[in-house]
Amino acid sequence: MDDHELDSLASGRSHNTARAGGVDDLFVRIDLGPAIAEAIARLEPHYRYAVLLIDVDGRTYEEVADLLDVPIGTVRSRLYRGRRQLQESLIAYAIDAGLGGSDATASTQRPPANA
Repeated sequence: MDDHELDSLASGRSHNTARAGGVDDLFVRIDLGPAIAEAIARLEPHYRYAVLLIDVDGRTYEEVADLLDVPIGTVRSRLYRGRRQLQESLIAYAIDAGLGGSDATASTQRPPANA
C-alpha cells in the first residue's frame, strides 16, 4: 500500500472509533475555536499553509500551488495530511475534555508502516 492508502485507512479508522467512543457529534455541541486555532498552530508549516490557504482563505488548489511553487499533487497531499492531523488533534481535545470514551484514543494512532 502506498502512503495515501494508509492515510485513508487511518483516517477512516479514526472517524469510526471516534463515533464508537461517542465523540463524533461533540463538535457541534462545543466551541472548538480555541482548539482549532491551537491545532492549526501546531501543524508543520507546509501543512499549516495548505490548510490556511485552502480551508480558511478559500483559495483554489491551483492558486496555492502557484503561491507555494509546488505541484498541485503536493498541495493535495499536504492538505489531506494537515486535515487528518487536525482531526486527530480535535478528537484528542474532546477526549481530554472528558467529552468521549477513552477507547477513542487508540484511533488517533497511525497503523504501523508494515501493516
